[in-house]
Amino acid sequence: MPTSLQSRAEVDSSAHNDNFSVTRLSAMVVVSACIAMSLILFSATHAAQVKWDQETVLTVLRQEIDRIETMAEHPIILNAVSVQNAEKLSQTTIMQRDQVWIESGREAPFKQTMLASPASQYLRNIAIKNPSFTELLLLDNQGANIAVYPLTSDYWQGDEMKWQAIMRDQRTSYVGPMEYDVSSGLNSIQISLPVKQGNTTVGVIVVGVRLSHILSKQLRHSVIGAPHGNQ
Repeated sequence: MPTSLQSRAEVDSSAHNDNFSVTRLSAMVVVSACIAMSLILFSATHAAQVKWDQETVLTVLRQEIDRIETMAEHPIILNAVSVQNAEKLSQTTIMQRDQVWIESGREAPFKQTMLASPASQYLRNIAIKNPSFTELLLLDNQGANIAVYPLTSDYWQGDEMKWQAIMRDQRTSYVGPMEYDVSSGLNSIQISLPVKQGNTTVGVIVVGVRLSHILSKQLRHSVIGAPHGNQ
């Protein structure tokens, strides 16, 4: 009898040890999986850490910037800027238009007239051909809209760095911060370049570029290395 009880106890003890071993093994597997997942997430996060400075963005988006520069030199763009600058709009008129723009719907005649202009249609066609572009704006020498695609949330951009950096500070380019654009409903970065007549900056062209597009090119740039030339 003691022998039977001892055997049963030994069996129970062995089963308990087996269960404990299985439980411990399962726990170790779970912990290992969590560690592995953490490492994967850490690597992905580390890979996604990008240096959002002017130089880096200008480098990885060289092709886009070349394209924007070509747009800034197009006769339709140059003519539109020349015509609006010749109107010499007063600041009072600009602010009145800005108020009307902000308070009116997208079907307002003022907005529809601008969308139908040759310059806006040119920007629209560019946007359709370049899905990485979220928005395109053409601004006069006072920061007022000349042409847009799609409609912007306001008419006057003269209080924003995307215009000031080019017209006021006479920079050759400007890369804005990452932001959520209400007009396009997308996260993007705005790139501003001058519109010139001879050596004089007469306007500003602004192009929003999708954040996902920039990130993909940034990661590719980081993996492959700096591109050679303007490829």
